[in-house]
Amino acid sequence: MQSTWTMTWCRSPKLSGPSNQAFLKSFQHQKSVRAKIATEYEVHPTQLKNWRAVALEGLPALFEKQDNTVALQAAHEQQLTELYAEIGKLTTQVTWLKKKLQV
Repeated sequence: MQSTWTMTWCRSPKLSGPSNQAFLKSFQHQKSVRAKIATEYEVHPTQLKNWRAVALEGLPALFEKQDNTVALQAAHEQQLTELYAEIGKLTTQVTWLKKKLQV
């Protein structure tokens, strides 16, 4: 037995007002575009819907990775600076030891 809410939800909603009608038209247009794309690329419309949902869910993470990349690059530059300083120190020590051993 279905409730009256479910049955009214399944039917086409009766919305009044220009903004609600515009919303319904844009939603219907979106469905037709999705169907056209699915037909053109021979993909099921549900698969397109799933891909769209995954893409929208993953977009924020895509931009977070860029911030993470900047932090990693800064850490890499810091590490390079430290390593070059260590190389310079060791080179100086080797040069000093060579001079001491030759005397």
